[in-house]
Amino acid sequence: MGAALILALAGCSGAAASEEPAHGESSSAEGGADGEVVGYPVGFPKEDVPLFDGTLLHFAHAGNIWAAFVESKDLVADLATASQLLLDAGYTQTLAADGYAEFTNPDRSLRVVAAVDATWGSCLMYTFTDGVTEADDAQQQDQEQQSHDAGGDH
Repeated sequence: MGAALILALAGCSGAAASEEPAHGESSSAEGGADGEVVGYPVGFPKEDVPLFDGTLLHFAHAGNIWAAFVESKDLVADLATASQLLLDAGYTQTLAADGYAEFTNPDRSLRVVAAVDATWGSCLMYTFTDGVTEADDAQQQDQEQQSHDAGGDH
């Protein structure tokens, strides 16, 4: 589902509409496709979603769904740093696995994936949905499937 979400957002993406550079970057930061400077797009909740302090490569946005790609030099260490930034901002970590972490707060659910992307290279890929206060859809589906498998849903 995550890959499909990212692909869907790629069609609605933009690297041009920016207010200012990403956390800790100067306005001359290199990033994005063909070296374009990428900054926060209009409407991005930058006060509530602290991004890892790396070169901002790309943003995508559709409705209340966002994706951000931030360059990573060390995927393991950078994911740990990104996770701590989110915890410090009041998020609750709901899931952690190799190269992946999920967080929630009353306003959104958020995922961070540390991977080498075919387009953006070694990066942290943030995807989040604003307005979510319930459990992640995948978790809910897993619970429903477990209930069904146990004979609770016939």
